[in-house]
Amino acid sequence: RMGGLFFGRNKTNKNKMHRKNKSSISDLFHSISENIDLEPITEDFQRRASSVKTHWKEELEDLDRGTGNGFFDMTATRSLGIIPEDLLDFGDEALALPSSMKFPSMRGEEGEEEEEQPTVEEEKIPSTSPMILNLIMFLLAVFAHSSNSTALHMLTGVTPTMKLFWRMSASYLVLIPFALSSLRKDGLPQLTFSGWTTFLSASVFFTLQTLLFYTALEYTTIGNAVIYGNSQALLLIVAKVFVGERIHVLEGIGVLVAFSGAILCSQDSERSSQEEELNNALFGDLLALCSAAFGVAYLTVAKAVRSEMSVMFFITCVLFFGSIIVLVVLAVNPHEELTFDMDPFHGVFGGFDFEYHRFEVLAYLAIVVNFGGSMGFIRAMQHFDTIVIAVGTLCEPLAASLIAFLCHAGLLPGPLGWLGNFLVVVGTLCVVYPSMGKSDGGMH
Repeated sequence: RMGGLFFGRNKTNKNKMHRKNKSSISDLFHSISENIDLEPITEDFQRRASSVKTHWKEELEDLDRGTGNGFFDMTATRSLGIIPEDLLDFGDEALALPSSMKFPSMRGEEGEEEEEQPTVEEEKIPSTSPMILNLIMFLLAVFAHSSNSTALHMLTGVTPTMKLFWRMSASYLVLIPFALSSLRKDGLPQLTFSGWTTFLSASVFFTLQTLLFYTALEYTTIGNAVIYGNSQALLLIVAKVFVGERIHVLEGIGVLVAFSGAILCSQDSERSSQEEELNNALFGDLLALCSAAFGVAYLTVAKAVRSEMSVMFFITCVLFFGSIIVLVVLAVNPHEELTFDMDPFHGVFGGFDFEYHRFEVLAYLAIVVNFGGSMGFIRAMQHFDTIVIAVGTLCEPLAASLIAFLCHAGLLPGPLGWLGNFLVVVGTLCVVYPSMGKSDGGMH
């Protein structure tokens, strides 16, 4: 009985101590809130949240007006974190063009009247090279972006998370000289606390987008992953319906046709698979679709902060912070093996390995895919109509399947797959074609 009394009294004392500590922590926060004026911080976050909401509405309005680039391939966004509207500015900074030869900007300055913003079509730089050469360069750009998934597949025996860490690290290492040049010219960005919070949120969305896509490649075919991963234009149309926005009849039909084609591709890719493999493929398709959704979230949040720093500095920081996030995931995930050496399978510095061709693959991804593909699209935007670029990007899933087949990394589509790819192209064109007519001043 004495023992019971003793332990009971001890428990009571512990409860009193817990309440005392809880009260002390509460008093501490109360004291901090009294000594620090939180009102400016609150207002700063409210303004930033309002900015994000505004950019979300603009994303939907741009798709309707045709001033956005919702149909552009997401490979550049997944690889570099670049916003499609910033492609021309990216080329400007990469080539360090003099002010007299700057690429035309695809976004107007804040406060500028919409009618004063000339379109890319109107600001085309006169071509001094044969059109066939421009076409070849555009096709090479499509090839470069389409080969992205096949190149990742060649990093055999490596988990998707480690592939992403190596890819991000290789990309920002290549971009550092450009970012330093931009930093020397413009100085450090003057972001508020909410600005840095928004930037870090964008980095998280970017990491989720790319990690989901890389993981999807482990479960489904390369062609299907590219189809679902590049479906952001279709998702924006669905979002317009949920927020009560009016959509064009052709847009609604296009969404139904495109998603029907994607379903056919999913069925075709597993036409000879066992039930377990079929479930894995469907899971992979879902991951790729979620990747596209996080891609839309990334673009919306990133636009709220990107204008406050140069393109090169922004994407370099996104890739750097993204690699830190991925490294933390590798460290805390019990199913991942992580070593701080040059192990070609799980080493932090394994990307420098030559025996298993890690370095060559990552150099191809960081230089040819990132720069070659992006610069090729920049050149195409100067010489081709929007509809031509749209068709080129929409053919990338099929091109990705062909490249994977030639490199023994995948199979060619069957009859349902060919039909599904065709429906995806037609359906997505139905989505973007009405807005192209508005932006170009007429149907091309």
